Amino acid sequence: MNGQRLFAYGTLRCADIMAEVTGMQGSGVSAVLSGYTCYQVRNESYPAIAACPNGVVQGLLYEDIPPAVWDRLDRFEGGMYVRTQVIVTSRGESIPAQTYVIADSHLDLLEPVEWNYDCFLRKGKQTFLQTYPGYRGRR
Repeated sequence: MNGQRLFAYGTLRCADIMAEVTGMQGSGVSAVLSGYTCYQVRNESYPAIAACPNGVVQGLLYEDIPPAVWDRLDRFEGGMYVRTQVIVTSRGESIPAQTYVIADSHLDLLEPVEWNYDCFLRKGKQTFLQTYPGYRGRR
């Protein structure tokens, strides 16, 4: 493995969004992150995770992310998020990965409800694709 792993819990779980942002094709494998909860960001269709002792976040683990792609991911996520080393569980193993956690200075943007990926696919993805300013042209 030449690169690091990414744990994606939100919009980057969508293969088309991941490909647009990173230029990488392919899909991740199912993974779980304990000790965090995935919250709805106020007035947005995307989520953020924050530490929560009893929380569990479902997502995808992408393997072998090259350095240039991390630069793209950092720009896509912007200053609201901090890239953080975590341990996820996938395929029965504990695996180190990087993920994007909301910065403490932005915790006030979180709604007190969990973000729902299936609802995003049904109702929020199209809006995200059309309106999120960080989606296009940040590569």
